Amino acid sequence: MRRGRRPIDNAWLGVFRIAFGFTMFFQMVVVHPPRRIYLDYIYPELHFKYFGLWWIEALPGGLMYLMVWGLGVLSLLVAAGLWYRLSTALLTIGYIWFFLIDQAQFQNHYYLLCLLCLLMNIMPAGRVWSVDARRRDGTASTTAPAWTLWLLRFQIGIVFFYGGVAKLNGDWLSGSSMAHQLGLRMDTPLIGHLFDRPEIILCFTYSGLLLDLLIVPMLLWRRTRWLAFAGGIVFCVINSNLFEIGVFPWFMITATSIYFRPDWPRVLARRLGVDLDVTESAPAPEPAPLSRRHRVAIAVLALYAVLQILVPLRHHLYPGNVAWNRMGARFSWHMRLHNWIPVYPQFYVTFPDTGAMARFQLSDLRINLDQETRMATRPDMIQQLCRYISDRFAEEGVEGVQVRARIGVALNGRPPQLLVDPSVDLAATPRTLMPLPWVSELVDNTRTAEAGRQGEGEGKSSY
Repeated sequence: MRRGRRPIDNAWLGVFRIAFGFTMFFQMVVVHPPRRIYLDYIYPELHFKYFGLWWIEALPGGLMYLMVWGLGVLSLLVAAGLWYRLSTALLTIGYIWFFLIDQAQFQNHYYLLCLLCLLMNIMPAGRVWSVDARRRDGTASTTAPAWTLWLLRFQIGIVFFYGGVAKLNGDWLSGSSMAHQLGLRMDTPLIGHLFDRPEIILCFTYSGLLLDLLIVPMLLWRRTRWLAFAGGIVFCVINSNLFEIGVFPWFMITATSIYFRPDWPRVLARRLGVDLDVTESAPAPEPAPLSRRHRVAIAVLALYAVLQILVPLRHHLYPGNVAWNRMGARFSWHMRLHNWIPVYPQFYVTFPDTGAMARFQLSDLRINLDQETRMATRPDMIQQLCRYISDRFAEEGVEGVQVRARIGVALNGRPPQLLVDPSVDLAATPRTLMPLPWVSELVDNTRTAEAGRQGEGEGKSSY
C-alpha cells in the first residue's frame, strides 16, 4: 500500500493530460461536425437506449450543438490545465451523457474515453505543465503518487489484453474474419491489391492477435520496450488508414508511453536542451498515514478494477455465439472482430381487431442509416424498435399492435441466416439482461478465408 503512495516523477501525467484533452477536443469538434450532430442526435425520432437508462435523452434542438461545442471547449481547458478540477468534472458528466444518448453510436474507443474521463478526475494532472500550476502558488509539483501511473497502465492494459482474448475464436484464427474485412478495402492505395493473398490475411490476423496479447508485457520489460512501442506505432498507423476510427490510434500511441519510465518527457527535453519546469514546485510530501477517507478511496478503486476485469467476461454467462447474439458484447473490448451484413430487414405489424398483417416500412420512421444498419444486426436493438413501433401505433389510438421482424444476417461471409424468430411478437417481449430465447441459433457453417472474401455488400464492425 505504501509503495503505491510513494512519489514518482509526474512528467508522464502532464503529457497524458495534454494528449487526452486534445483527443477529446478532436472527438467532439472534428468527429462531430454540425451535420453529424443533426443526423445522429436531432433528426432521429428514436434513440436506442442502454438497459435501465431510458431517461437519458438528447438535448432539444440547437442545445445539442451547444453541448458538443461546450465539451470541446472543456477539452481544451483540460489540455491546458486551466480550472482543471472543474473542467474535468464537467467534461466527464457531459461526455458520459453524450455517450449514453444512443447505443447505435457505440464504439469501444468512445467507451474508453468515458472511463478515462472518470479516472482523470482523481489524477493530480493539473499540477504539472498547466495554467493552474503557473497561476496558483503551491499548486505546481514534479511528483505524483505511484498509484496514478499504475491505475492508468492497468486501464490501457485491460483494453489490449481483452482485445486479444476476444480474438481467440474460430472465425478470427481461421483468417475468415480478417479476409472479409480486408476484402472490403481492396481499393486501398498501394497495398490494397495484396489483401486477397492468404499470407497477407494470416499476417494481419496473427500480428494483431499477438500485439494485443503481448504489447503490455513487452512494454513493461525494458529490453523489449522499444520493439513493442515500434510495433504499436505500426499497428496504429495501419488501423488509422484502413478503418474509420478517428484520432483513437494516435491517442493510443501516446497512451502506450505511460509504460516508459515516468520521467521520460523531462529526460527527452534535457537532451533537446529544453527546460520544461518554468515554475517552482512544492517538495514531495511524505505519504501520510492512511485515513478512513483513504481506505474508502482504495476500496472504490479496487471495486473499479474488479469490474474492469469481470465485465468483459460476462458474455460467457450467455449461451450461444456472442458474435451472433451479441449478448454481453458491449463494454467487452471486442474490437474489429467480425463483419455483419444485414439482408432485407423486414418488419410486420398485426392489428389485434382484425388480425390483418401488413409490412411496416422503416422509411416511415425518422431514423438515420447508421441506426438502421446497426439495429438490424443487434437483437436487443431490434426489440427496442419493435416496441417503439407498437407504442407509436398506441399513441395513434391503435392498442396492442404486434410487431415481428424477419431479418437475415451474414456473419463473416457465411450465408445469411435469420437472426430472430420471425414468429415472435417482439413488441410484447420484456427487456431483460437474461438470455433472449427468441434469438435464433447460429448454424456454424464456417466459411474459409477464401470464401470469406467473396461476401457482398459493406460489412459493419464495432471498434
